[in-house]
Parts: sequence; structure tokens; C-alpha cells
Amino acid sequence: MAERVAAAKVAIDQTHRRRAATTRGEREAIAILDRVRAWAGGDYHALEWYQSMPIAALGCRTGEALVEADESAALNDYLDRLALGAYA
Repeated sequence: MAERVAAAKVAIDQTHRRRAATTRGEREAIAILDRVRAWAGGDYHALEWYQSMPIAALGCRTGEALVEADESAALNDYLDRLALGAYA
């Protein structure tokens, strides 16, 4: 029962964050952070990765820089390849 309550709280929090995001870039950033949270080790580490880790395959730009440059599709493609087991 406690697991279901915790899962429901996470779902509500994610929905609330998505509704609160007003710009397209903010919605894309939240979607990226939601994708990487599990393998990054949590919210803090996901945000740290997003803001500061240069991605060599994408011109050594961070996830944040890619979203700001309206290139989130390239970042999502990169994350798709990682999810399939490609080398970063």
C-alpha cells in the first residue's frame, strides 16, 4: 500500500511540474530530466548532468544548451540510443 501511495505522489508531482512549465523549453527540459533521473541517481544528479555534462556526440554541449538552442530532438535521439545500449 505504501508503495502505491508513493508512486501516486510521484505521478502527481510530475504532472504538477509539467503544468507549471509555461514555455516549450521548460516542458522539454522537464521531460529530459524525467528521462535521465533513474540512471543519474535522482533529481539533483539529473539536473547536474543536464546543466554541466558536455555530450561529445552532440558537439560537447550540455543538455541545457541543446534545449535552449531548440535542439532537444537531437538530445532525445541521443538518449534513445543510450537506452538501446549505445556507447556514450
